[in-house]
Amino acid sequence: MASLEIPVDLPAEACEVACGPYIEGASLPESRAAIERAPGHALGIEYKVVTCTAAEAQDMLDYFRSTAGVLTTLGDARAGACTVAVDNLRLALRLARILPPS
Repeated sequence: MASLEIPVDLPAEACEVACGPYIEGASLPESRAAIERAPGHALGIEYKVVTCTAAEAQDMLDYFRSTAGVLTTLGDARAGACTVAVDNLRLALRLARILPPS
């Protein structure tokens, strides 16, 4: 199941955070490449379609969860985009039957 490709719509702003400078308390070593190679959304909306493995999706979920917390603490408005990324990744993992339904 590790080779299963999972498409996830992530806010472009959250992708910029993930590919930008290091944020203390958050690290994305394994999944950064999946985000960097992701194309923009076909509808032209401010999202990227990130296609990743289940392990990469879980890594991104952990990263965006931590980053949203750090950015919220700092009062950084980008926390909202990271929270949306968490929700979208959680849903994608549930639909792929990697995470149990809540």
